[in-house]
Amino acid sequence: MVAIAVAALVAGPAILLFFPLWLMGLAAWRWRAALPRQLGTPLALGALVAFIGLEAFGGQELFQHPQAALLPWQFSAYDYIVSALVAVLIVGLANAPLPMPGAAVERLIRLLAGTTFGLYLLHFPLLLFFGTVIPGPADRPMHQMLVFGLTLGIAIGVSHMIERQKGGLKRALRSGLDLVRRRRLRPALERQGLQ
Repeated sequence: MVAIAVAALVAGPAILLFFPLWLMGLAAWRWRAALPRQLGTPLALGALVAFIGLEAFGGQELFQHPQAALLPWQFSAYDYIVSALVAVLIVGLANAPLPMPGAAVERLIRLLAGTTFGLYLLHFPLLLFFGTVIPGPADRPMHQMLVFGLTLGIAIGVSHMIERQKGGLKRALRSGLDLVRRRRLRPALERQGLQ
């Protein structure tokens, strides 16, 4: 409980609004094996159908977007519904009898999994950039497809390059930190006559 209070003080009270979303994912992963196996596929398909249906009816527009200084940008109850559907999808997929992928699919999955850090870093800035520079109304399907496609494509490409450089960057950062530590530690040790 103390950690939650500290996180709220450091990150701001808005983080408390997203805490239930995190709890849903945690609960889904922790109790995924408690579900009977035969319910896995129906649950996963039901979550997908519910999400597609929700989006077909306007999704976010069905819920109010309260405006307040303490609330995150575009926050609404829709976030909780989507998180609940994702939690149900996780539980369903964890219990669904899925076939093992072939070697080609496995390579593709490994390649995409290796881009997650870069995708996390790059997706939002790229969405903002392409949303601004691509001409036309933002609510047009063509505009949205271009923004999404360019963002995803470039983020995956750059992420792949970032992953290749990650080992070297880690070594360089560690060397730099070790150098800073030694420089700061040496005068302190000399003052105390330990060196």
